[in-house]
Amino acid sequence: MRKLFTVLAVAAIALSASAQRGSFEGNKFTDNWSVGIIGGAQSDIHGLRSSLGHNTVDLRDPVSHPGSFWQRTRPVVGLELSKQWTPILATSIMGTATVNTTPSHTVFDEWGVMVAGKINLVNLFLGYTGAPRFFDVEGVAGIGLSSMRLNDELVRYTDANGRVYGRKITKSENVFEPVTRLGLNFNFNLGESKAWTISLRPAIVYNLGKETYYGFGNGVGRAGDYNSASFDINYAKAELMAGVTYHFKNSNGLHYMSNVQVRDCQAEIDALNARINALRAQLEAKDADIARLNREIADLQKKLNDCLNRKPETKIVEKIVEKKGVDRSRLTTLVHFPINQTTIQASQVPNVERVAAYLKKNPESSVVVEGWASIDGPAANNKRLSEGRAKAVKDMLINKYGIAANRIDARSVGNGILTEYSVPEWNRVSECTIVVKD
Repeated sequence: MRKLFTVLAVAAIALSASAQRGSFEGNKFTDNWSVGIIGGAQSDIHGLRSSLGHNTVDLRDPVSHPGSFWQRTRPVVGLELSKQWTPILATSIMGTATVNTTPSHTVFDEWGVMVAGKINLVNLFLGYTGAPRFFDVEGVAGIGLSSMRLNDELVRYTDANGRVYGRKITKSENVFEPVTRLGLNFNFNLGESKAWTISLRPAIVYNLGKETYYGFGNGVGRAGDYNSASFDINYAKAELMAGVTYHFKNSNGLHYMSNVQVRDCQAEIDALNARINALRAQLEAKDADIARLNREIADLQKKLNDCLNRKPETKIVEKIVEKKGVDRSRLTTLVHFPINQTTIQASQVPNVERVAAYLKKNPESSVVVEGWASIDGPAANNKRLSEGRAKAVKDMLINKYGIAANRIDARSVGNGILTEYSVPEWNRVSECTIVVKD
């Protein structure tokens, strides 16, 4: 058993070393599976356990101790399913059948199932390059169960004169025994894809069961028990097989595991960090601009609310101007407007109505409506406001009070540059001047 423990210790060391070799691509559980067909021959090394159908053996009897090593050789066929866990360690399950070469009742008189561990010695000592080499060597150690079909038995007895006789009794029974295999696989990995492997597999197969046989010591016949068959070369078979294995494609697109490619990305990382810092600076600048604009919006909103909530001031200015010439006198009335508006407010309608009433009482008179705007805002907008305010008064005089359009002269005077009043808000008006002809 010491040899078995030695093999297991080597496997454990290989697994530990493999775990420290880094990362591999194509190393999922569903990766690195392979299936193989194997075939070859095996023979009892010393013939004490020939599988030719004899359960008891007499070393002096050529029937129970049949032929030479080569005469005891028999064909073996089998299938193997393997899983490669790392570039160094693999496991497999293998089933074999041995062809019966003696006249008996079965074509195959021995079947076996074995679980094995395989250590790639080349990758263990030379390292894995990221792809299988053309040639590598695996150490194999396995354990399993063998079933043998025994068809005949040699029964011995001694007569009164001490002579030993024997006769063969035909019978049929199955014997199950534990077995172990120690060997090497010489692998040739073919092609660029390494999908196929051809291997040569020499091995020693030990019988771990306990056998009883007849032996002879010092020329005297005796019967006895042989109870220590474990790893005894006398109870072992020499085996030589060849195999063809197909490796299924992995998740990395290859038929084998490959090394993870580690790139030196420091320059790329530095560039990305610089870009991130630049974007962060732009974001901070944007935040500052947004905060400033929000403050300006709040200030403008406050001013707008103040203007909307403030009651409009109504100022009616009347002045009589004595003039020489065609016009005898003028009566001026102001119609005020809110900021940036051309709509007459309800509070200003009485001022317009006062002008209309005067025009109706004095049919010979006319009115000049001059639109003004304050100096706030762009000049183009102020011009639009002054024109709109003059037109608003004219339209109300025509549409609401029935004043003829030819009696109304609406014009834009104030454009935000020329002003009539010192207070800016007072210039948001339409100035209605009534002209009385002589």
